[in-house]
Amino acid sequence: MVTRGRKAKQLVGLDIGSSSIKAVELKATKAGYELVSFGMEALAQDTVVDGAIMDAPQVANAITKIFDTEHIKTKNVATSVPDIR
Repeated sequence: MVTRGRKAKQLVGLDIGSSSIKAVELKATKAGYELVSFGMEALAQDTVVDGAIMDAPQVANAITKIFDTEHIKTKNVATSVPDIR
């Protein structure tokens, strides 16, 4: 993982699903990656439908809550949203 010409030391993986949002904070080590923190927030029904975010404020609030609760300060984020076809 490279950021602006240098290796990033930490990364957050953010999964926005239809029923919950999950975040993992990973730290690069010589042996690979180490799990620093994990957080999950349930979403109300129909917040994310068929991969489309229907209630953006609720998704943003859930992400903020995870980052606050887990004290995540990492700025490098890789995200995923379901693709249902």
